[in-house]
Amino acid sequence: MSARALVALAALAAASCAELVGTDDVTFERSTCGRGPAPCGDSGADLVVETQNLFLYGLSEPYRAERRPHVEAALRASRADVLCLTELGDPTDRDSILAAVASDLPYAYAPRTDANTPVSVPEDLRGNAPAPPGPPLCEGLGMAAAAGLDCLAQHCSSIPGSGAGMLTDDDCAASHCDQSGLELPGKAERLCAQCLRALLDDHTIDATRGGCEAPPGDRPLGHSGDHATVLLSRHPLSRQSLIVLPSTAARQVLLVATVEKPGLPPVDVACTRFTSNKEGAYDYYVGPYGGGADGLAAWDNEVLLQALRVSERLLAARPHVGVLMGWMGASREVKVGGEVWVGGFRSEALRVFDGGFVDAVSPTFTGCTACLSNPLFDDTYVDRRPDQVFLLGLDRSRVVDVTVTNQEAVVPVTPGPRGKGASRAPISDHYGLRVGLRVR
Repeated sequence: MSARALVALAALAAASCAELVGTDDVTFERSTCGRGPAPCGDSGADLVVETQNLFLYGLSEPYRAERRPHVEAALRASRADVLCLTELGDPTDRDSILAAVASDLPYAYAPRTDANTPVSVPEDLRGNAPAPPGPPLCEGLGMAAAAGLDCLAQHCSSIPGSGAGMLTDDDCAASHCDQSGLELPGKAERLCAQCLRALLDDHTIDATRGGCEAPPGDRPLGHSGDHATVLLSRHPLSRQSLIVLPSTAARQVLLVATVEKPGLPPVDVACTRFTSNKEGAYDYYVGPYGGGADGLAAWDNEVLLQALRVSERLLAARPHVGVLMGWMGASREVKVGGEVWVGGFRSEALRVFDGGFVDAVSPTFTGCTACLSNPLFDDTYVDRRPDQVFLLGLDRSRVVDVTVTNQEAVVPVTPGPRGKGASRAPISDHYGLRVGLRVR
C-alpha cells in the first residue's frame, strides 16, 4: 500500500440579480390547483418552510467560492418563513453567509459544538453505553501518512507547494496522489485514511500531521466536532434548544425553536441532518452506534438510531403543532406504473416517523432533491429525495403546496468530470424542498 494511494483514499473517504438567483422551482403538489408546474396564484399558505442542503460542509467542496454568492442570493430570494440549512460546516463561511442574508432573514439559531460536547442520549440501539475509544487510527502508519500528506502539499494545497495550505479538493487528491492499478488497501490503511480526511476538513495539511497517531483514538469528528446545521427565520425564534445526536465522522444535531410569526399561533420548528450515506460508502465503521452490525449496515443503524432519538425528543417535549425538516440521509421509493421514479434507501429510518408524525409529502410525490440531472451530484444511479419535511399536530390537508427549489443552473463551472461537462451548475449538489402550510 503506497502512501500516495493512502491519502488519495483519505480524500475520497468523504466526500445581475436575475443571474444570481435560482428561480427554476417546480411545484409538484398543490391542494387547490392540481399537479404540475403551472402558476396558480396565491397558494393560501400562512407558513412556508424550506430545507436546503448547501453542500458547503468541507473547505474542499467543489466550486465552493463560486457558489457562495449564488447561495446567498437564493436564500434572500426564498419565499420561506423558516429555512433549515444543512452542510454549512465551516464557521467562517457560516457567519459570512448569515451576515449576508440578515436583512431578509434576521433570526438564526446556530449554536456551536466541539469535540467535547456530550451526546444528549449516548446509548446505542440496544441501550448500551458507548465503548471507550480504541487506539489512534494511524498508529504504526506514520511514515505512510506523512508521505501522503507531502504529496497533498505538493499538488493539492491552497498555498501551492506548501503544507501551510488547506486541501483544495478531493478530485485533485485522487488525480495526483493515487497510483492506478493498486488494489484497495487493508482495513488499517482505510481507517487511517478516514481519520486523515476528517482532520483535513478544517486543518491545514501540516496541522493534520501526527493528529491521527495520538489520542483521542478511533473516533475523529470533522470540523473539530462542530456541526453544520442552521435554523434561519424571517420571524423571531424562541425556546431554542440543541440536542446532540449520536454520530460518527461528522457531528449531527437537532435544532429546535418556536417561530413567532405575527397573526399565527406559535409553531415549533426542528432542523436536523443525519449521517450521510456517503460517509458510509467508503469507510469502515468505527463508531459505537452500529448496533453490532458490520460494513454499511452499521452506518444504516446509526441513521436509524438518530431517527429514533429525534422522534423521542420531539414527541416527548413538543407534543403540539410543529414541523421537522432536514437532510435525513434516507429516501422513500416512489414507483409510477411499476417503474422506479424515486429510489429508496434507509427507508426504515423514515418509518420511525410514521408513529406520531405526518409526512408533508404524499406517497406519490415524484420530485427528487438528489437528482441525476444535477451536474454536481454524483453519488447515485437513481433520483432520490433524502430531504424530508414531517408535521406534528397537523395533517396533510394543511399542506398547500410542495416545491422543489433551487434547480436553476446559475453558477459558472469548469466543464469536467465533476461538472459532467456542464458550464453552469445549481447552487448545490442537492435541490431544496419547500412546503407551504396552513396552520391557522
